[in-house]
Amino acid sequence: MGEHLRAAHEGVGDAVGLPAPAIEVDSDGYYRRVLAAAKALVEAVKNPDRIFEVGMRSASCLEQHEIALRACREAGIRRTSNVLLARTLGMIPVGTMGHEHVQRYGADEPAFRAMLDGLRDIPIVGDVRGAGYFQAIELVKDRETQESFTHEESETLLRGFLSGELFRRGLICRADDRGDPVIQLSPPLIAGPEHFAEIESVLRPVLEEAWQKVESQG
Repeated sequence: MGEHLRAAHEGVGDAVGLPAPAIEVDSDGYYRRVLAAAKALVEAVKNPDRIFEVGMRSASCLEQHEIALRACREAGIRRTSNVLLARTLGMIPVGTMGHEHVQRYGADEPAFRAMLDGLRDIPIVGDVRGAGYFQAIELVKDRETQESFTHEESETLLRGFLSGELFRRGLICRADDRGDPVIQLSPPLIAGPEHFAEIESVLRPVLEEAWQKVESQG
């Protein structure tokens, strides 16, 4: 406990005419508990660069926060929203926003795009375009000529099969044919490679089935 909080605690006791109870601070024990929790988190996530500390609502004072951050640093977590202690402890400040997902997950955008580009081997995929976590897969009847689908064909493909099948298999996205028929994807910013693999596990078989339907209708 910080000296200013200890003094305030004793002052309250004096104000009500009662002696302040003795308080023992187990700094070493607190450090070990935070370290164990931080190591478990790093083990679960595998990549400590995907973790940062924010808030520390359980910390009652700056001194306690520093103890916790030293434990986090030992566990491999290098990022914190506490700018002052980041400078003191040689850690990386990530700003004062408690949920700064843009800073935390921005490096995963290339992985998202790479996953989508990997679907280009499916004949119905004519193009992949977009920016960041906002991407679209353009669907074509003939990839060589980039021939698109008629309005009726798009209705059958998108609303008659793709929209419902993707949703049934657990993928929330948007199938749109106001221009060229596309599947629009915008995963949450907290999504990472493991989520992209899950998205692909739904997209690939459904797109392959969609192409089989197109071929069968020749």
